[in-house]
Amino acid sequence: MGVRWHPGCFRCSDCDDLLEYVSSYERDGKPYCHFDYHERFAPRCYHCKTPIVDERFITLDDPELGKRTYHEQHFFCSECGDPFLAPSIDRQNAPGGGGVTFKGDGEFENDDVGFTVYKGYPYCEACHVRLRSPRCKKCKKIIRDGMQAVEALGGKYHWECFCCTVRFALHAFFFGLTDPGYTGLRKAV
Repeated sequence: MGVRWHPGCFRCSDCDDLLEYVSSYERDGKPYCHFDYHERFAPRCYHCKTPIVDERFITLDDPELGKRTYHEQHFFCSECGDPFLAPSIDRQNAPGGGGVTFKGDGEFENDDVGFTVYKGYPYCEACHVRLRSPRCKKCKKIIRDGMQAVEALGGKYHWECFCCTVRFALHAFFFGLTDPGYTGLRKAV
């Protein structure tokens, strides 16, 4: 701080406790006790809302959501609760003193961490696919990215599931023929 204090005048700017024999911190030229300093200025865990003090932590820097900080043990899938961090990640030598920062959706070079942020909450890949992917209207199974699918009749279908209920393929009708009475064999009378 660069300022000398009488022992009786060296007090916390918040709670007015004497700081002569306790650890103290300075911010903007004002002294604070350990508790008040961390309550006011330490980053807060997004999950539990408590200050992060002398612990390893995770910072999620998402362009849409902004910067969020988590206690390491509170960075897990919002659905299943599985942690995102594998024990193999070197957190001790992380830049910034015990914290690890991720940007975006967690697609990383080391493949040890994988998550997607959906409506402000992180999800593991399995839960995200299970909860958010469209389902086939016929078989009710997930339609994954890259699968051939058809969107028709008020729903989505796997390519192989989209067929007429009387066993004639409707692919020709929806992909080129304009006659609504065409059934694949003959015209409806």
